[in-house]
Amino acid sequence: MTISIAIIDKKNALFGCAGFTHWHCLGAINYTMNESGIILSQGSYSYAYLEGGSLLLDKLSPEEIHKKVAKEDMSYKTRQVGIINKNLESYCFTGEDCIDFANHTKGDDFIILGNLLSNKDVIKNSLSALKDDQSIDKRLLSALKVALRSGGEIRGIESSYLCVKKLTNEQLTTLIDARVDLDSDPLAKLETLVNRINDYNELEDILSQKENLENKDYIEILKNYLKRPHANEAYFWLSKSVMEIALLLPIDL
Repeated sequence: MTISIAIIDKKNALFGCAGFTHWHCLGAINYTMNESGIILSQGSYSYAYLEGGSLLLDKLSPEEIHKKVAKEDMSYKTRQVGIINKNLESYCFTGEDCIDFANHTKGDDFIILGNLLSNKDVIKNSLSALKDDQSIDKRLLSALKVALRSGGEIRGIESSYLCVKKLTNEQLTTLIDARVDLDSDPLAKLETLVNRINDYNELEDILSQKENLENKDYIEILKNYLKRPHANEAYFWLSKSVMEIALLLPIDL
């Protein structure tokens, strides 16, 4: 399965995970995420871990979940599992028959799993990116890019994904849910997709303040946004009146 990462940013109530692999659709089979935490599973799809394990995240510790679910795992020796809960308790496991190079590691708020890696530095070099003071999506993307530059997977990669959700009132709201499947350059396209989603999320924040239309600073912020590539979405939502468009166009009329 190659490499997968999970982060829980407790301060900002953000849950995120990402990964890449040679398999054609990693994002569909690699993780589960709910209000209590994140579970990563590599080696093969595991209903027991991703479905059954998720029901135990608020009841058992990560290590206890692994011990309980492992009893039902027919692929135990080739399994990699990483579990992190909202209290930042975590546990990782790498089966003895996982294909080299295979290993795992964890930090204060993250876990990393890797197998079929070209060398032992792939995971180690990713740690510096995960420890950087960046937004959660940038930490995940940076770690994946460092992993790929450090050698990536021995078979090359064809799919990638990145998911970020925010916990509010004990419910998760999706901020980013991006996948690139069966592609020759999935990580580059994932970064483009994530940047586009972030642009759209920023636009939503700006438009939520439309009551400030008469505020010159707000108008300037929106004009600057509309100068970006792919700003057509903003014009669509602002096209309720000719006067609004006249006010907001980033060009002289």
